[in-house]
Amino acid sequence: VLEGVALDEETLHRVLRASPFLARKRMIVLKNILSGSRRKGQLGEFCEALKKVGETTVLIVSEDAGKPKTWKYSEAKVAWEYLEKQAQAEEFKPLSGARLEAAITAQAKAQDLTLDKDALELLALLCSGDLGQSEQEINKLAAFCGKLRATAEDVKTVCIDSAQANIF
Repeated sequence: VLEGVALDEETLHRVLRASPFLARKRMIVLKNILSGSRRKGQLGEFCEALKKVGETTVLIVSEDAGKPKTWKYSEAKVAWEYLEKQAQAEEFKPLSGARLEAAITAQAKAQDLTLDKDALELLALLCSGDLGQSEQEINKLAAFCGKLRATAEDVKTVCIDSAQANIF
């Protein structure tokens, strides 16, 4: 995973042209390469570099924000549109509300755990839509509750919120 904002042109080209090592394919994740502040011309060079990426490379461009309604830089708009035309584009919106609660309920059911409504709402709030964290918290709840029913009090006792989980 390479943070696009801090990525210089030479490193970007080197990474995109490199061959896989001890594998048939390799994956590169470029994070926030379109939304970060960049010097003039760099996104155009990025689009040119994309044309030279071989079939042995799977490139994932990940942006923290979705497609903006207005563009700070016209080059970013051109690069975004290039990626939409030339690649498979998928937008993964964070889960929230009823969809998030349904996903957490399914995770709990897989552990033979039933969550009270208050416990479900609290867990959804504490995990901030992060299904990886909610799965970990459900595993802890299942061990703590003996795989029966978890209450909001159990969630408060066993689980931590996502702000506390990240120490960096």
